[in-house]
Amino acid sequence: MPHLYGFSKQFSLLAIAAFAIGAVAWSGHLYTLIVLLLLPLLFAHCTGTATRLVLLFCYYAGSIWPVMQGAAQFFGPTASMHPLSILTLWLVSSAVLTLPWFWIVFFKHKSSELLFPIGICITALLPTGVVNPLTIAGILFPGLAWVGLALTIAIFGTLIKHTRYTLIATAMIAAICYVSHPAAPAARGSWEAHQTQLGGAEITRETPQQIFKAADFIQSTALQSRATIQVFPEAVVSHWTPIADEFWQDTLTSLRNNHQTIIFGAEQSTRIPGQYLNLLLVRGQYTATYQQRVPIPYAMWKPWNHTGFPLYYFGPATLTIGQWKTAPVICYEQLIMAPILISMTQNPDVIVSVANDYWTNDTYIAEIQQAAVTSWSRLFRVPLIIATNR
Repeated sequence: MPHLYGFSKQFSLLAIAAFAIGAVAWSGHLYTLIVLLLLPLLFAHCTGTATRLVLLFCYYAGSIWPVMQGAAQFFGPTASMHPLSILTLWLVSSAVLTLPWFWIVFFKHKSSELLFPIGICITALLPTGVVNPLTIAGILFPGLAWVGLALTIAIFGTLIKHTRYTLIATAMIAAICYVSHPAAPAARGSWEAHQTQLGGAEITRETPQQIFKAADFIQSTALQSRATIQVFPEAVVSHWTPIADEFWQDTLTSLRNNHQTIIFGAEQSTRIPGQYLNLLLVRGQYTATYQQRVPIPYAMWKPWNHTGFPLYYFGPATLTIGQWKTAPVICYEQLIMAPILISMTQNPDVIVSVANDYWTNDTYIAEIQQAAVTSWSRLFRVPLIIATNR
């Protein structure tokens, strides 16, 4: 019995510590991501496969809790999100995020220094792989790009077995990186990001008055700016149709005559009933259209039917606007690794990060997104433009 009590106490402490690491690391502050270095140490202290999986479940639960706080606002007042429903969604989401780690059941006798790095690399490729510990790479090794990412993977392995020497080596390399690259790079040319407070909804649709008000605000703001390229947030223009295109023509003609371009988010219906595309539209001097690659699973992307927003995982990773090759990262894509890493293989000149975070009031979800994408910007030393609607 004393042995069982001791095991239960250790198990509880590990679970609480994992939850705390997730909650602190993903609290919306860039440098709190550093506590992710503690996660492999906890993983190594787990005595069995079940304990490892529970630890990972607790990490994900602590990391994604802010999203659950905003769930009721995201789904809208008609969804009637009862507190018990939110709790269920939280637990199910944490379980889904833990599910890709079940492969370790078949390798239970392998060492933690091998299993943990492999696990975070596998989840980095998934469209559901949010809050991946590898996001810390840009904090540790700014400017080292792919070498920095490889070092981070190695650190999550060697940290388990050679903790002291790994920390010393990491600190030394990080210090050199910070001396070499003390500040984030600025975008070439005249770019301007507009932060808006237009409200909006993805699940519950705006009224015609709200749609007109948003479009009118964006047009007037764009015409008053002198920037060559202006960036507005995701989905601030709803229901992009031929009628909407006609409504915008005077503004777009003026921008074109002034050699200006605007980038803004819009939704567009497809020929399939109930299906939409989440787009970035480039209009003015340059014209282009870019589709979001990974919409939010369940809420936007619904694998079980053709409604909602389709997954476009292998869609174009960059968007060329004049002389600039841009890497668009739209909302949820800021929290996962695959889209930004695929984009980085094409050596973009600037990262354009847009989000429609109207539903995150009283949470720090927007700050978590910005911290994640800022880390990747620092790692690859690619200028970052952020536009968010609140």
